[in-house]
Order: sequence, then structure tokens, then C-alpha cells
Amino acid sequence: MGLAVNSSISFVIIAINIVLKMIITKLLTWVKEATKSEMLGSITNGVFIVLFLNTGLLLTIANANLTEHPPHFITNIFRGPYYDYDPMWYSNVGFIILKTMCINACMPFVQLGMGWGLPFLHRKMDMKWGKDRYVTKKTSMAAYKKVWSGGEYVMHVKESSILLIVFVTCMYGVGMPLLFPIATLNFAIQYVAERYMSCF
Repeated sequence: MGLAVNSSISFVIIAINIVLKMIITKLLTWVKEATKSEMLGSITNGVFIVLFLNTGLLLTIANANLTEHPPHFITNIFRGPYYDYDPMWYSNVGFIILKTMCINACMPFVQLGMGWGLPFLHRKMDMKWGKDRYVTKKTSMAAYKKVWSGGEYVMHVKESSILLIVFVTCMYGVGMPLLFPIATLNFAIQYVAERYMSCF
């Protein structure tokens, strides 16, 4: 049971990240900044901060033991098993962070599948599952264009994901050098996926 829970933590972190992205985006859109650029900047920064806290800091803080420091209300809260980055920390906490970044590297494929698959399904339904794209259920040109044109390109949320990869890699990469090739692979996958998505 413990092994199953330990293996699923990385997937839980990714799932929570997806939910946090949606919540922060909706909240900061609701705030209504003065300009669209300010709103997108706030969303980028807000999503990055929340993702970094959840992915890069939460596990480290939850497992930290600060009882060897002078008594303080903060040091009394943190009574985890690790006083420092020792070999056991790397085999337990560090491995979860590494695995989370590996799963994160595969997420552009999921986003690509959803970004291509869902519009394809909507278009097929609009064509009544035929092959002629001019056979449509839509009764107005605006509704037809909405189905056949591409969706909004949410670059601001993608920027926060790139910042997350950079910050987590730079924070833990010295102790876990495998994070650098994983980050490189992640950037390569994102480059290919974004180039492909921009064609739709």
C-alpha cells in the first residue's frame, strides 16, 4: 500500500497542478486588470508561483526537520524526517521530484492530443460524421467559423510551465543532475508540440 501511495504522488502533483492552473486562471480573469497584457502577465506569474510551490517546495518543506534550530513557532511546525539533503532524501523526496518532472515532460503530448482530438471530434460531429466539410449543422457563419477555426492560443499558461521547469531544474539540478537532460527533453517536446499546434 505504501509503495502504491509513493508511486502515485507524482501523478497527484500533476493532477493538482492542472486544477490549480484552471482555478488561478479563472480567478485572475475575474479580477479584471486594466489591460489585457496586465491580465495575461498576472496569470503567468500567479500560475507559476502556485505551480512552483506545489511542485518544487511543498515536498521539501513537508519533509524538513528544523528542530535543531533555535525554538521558534516555525521550527516547531517542521518535524519531518530529514535534517538536510542526505542520501535518503534523494532516494525518497528527490526521486518523487524527478519522477514528477519526467511526467511533466510527457504533458505536451497530452495537451497536443486534447488540442487536436477534441476539435477534430467536434468537426466530425458537425459534418454528421461525413467527409464533406461544407455539410454542417450550424445555422450561422460565426458558429461555423468557431468550429473550424483554431482555439485561443494560451501562451501565458505555457510560459508559466516553462518557468516551472527552469526553476525546479536550477533549484535541485546540482544534487540531481538527471534533471538537466529531462529539462532539455521537456523543452524539445514542447517545441515540437507547439510547432505542431500552431498549424491547426
